[in-house]
Amino acid sequence: MWKRTGWRGFSFPRGVSVTQRVGVYIDYQNVYKLGREAFGEDAGAPWCGQFNPLLLANELVSRIPDRELAVVHIYRGMPNGRKDPKGASACSRQIDTWSKLPGGKVRPTWRPLRYPRDWPASKPEEKGIDVQLAVDFILGATGRGDGKQEYDVGILFSGDTDLKPVLFAVETLLGPDAIEVAAWNPPLPRYPIRVSLGGTRRPFCHLLDEAVYRAVADSRDYTKAV
Repeated sequence: MWKRTGWRGFSFPRGVSVTQRVGVYIDYQNVYKLGREAFGEDAGAPWCGQFNPLLLANELVSRIPDRELAVVHIYRGMPNGRKDPKGASACSRQIDTWSKLPGGKVRPTWRPLRYPRDWPASKPEEKGIDVQLAVDFILGATGRGDGKQEYDVGILFSGDTDLKPVLFAVETLLGPDAIEVAAWNPPLPRYPIRVSLGGTRRPFCHLLDEAVYRAVADSRDYTKAV
């Protein structure tokens, strides 16, 4: 006999506990900027808005019973070492710190920033980050060449509406309960930036308030060597 005992409608045999593997995918720059804006730190020091990706992922996973963290993918742009040696060094230290977080589950990916012709009058831009995140999100759902899924539930934290197609793709592959998103939840009267798939279709959204923002914060100044 079957009994619904799982989260959001999953059905398991009576008395059987099934642990879901969760993959968390984070667009660092978007999450960093949205956090600063949501909680009034957009004019603060550069480290305001930084976060520990493992603490953030564990917070997301711990909110729902019978889940375990499988992997954390985090993506960011890398400054050019000749154009911005201080920024490149800081970014390298941050990525190295992420790689050494306990458990070996955090997997950073970086792509070089693109500098406009009128730089430094105009800021450099990230290119290829959203594409790489989308590719990895789908590979996590289908297997990386061995057919083994990396996750049962994928959580996307970005706020970038350009990533809606990848959510559609994984929903098609694994079903609607396999995709979730996360968003900072600013104080009223502001509202969180959620991802909608059109109409009334919205993936389940983990709303993270200021208490979480503070709890997962990383206040290190990466421009300084330890």
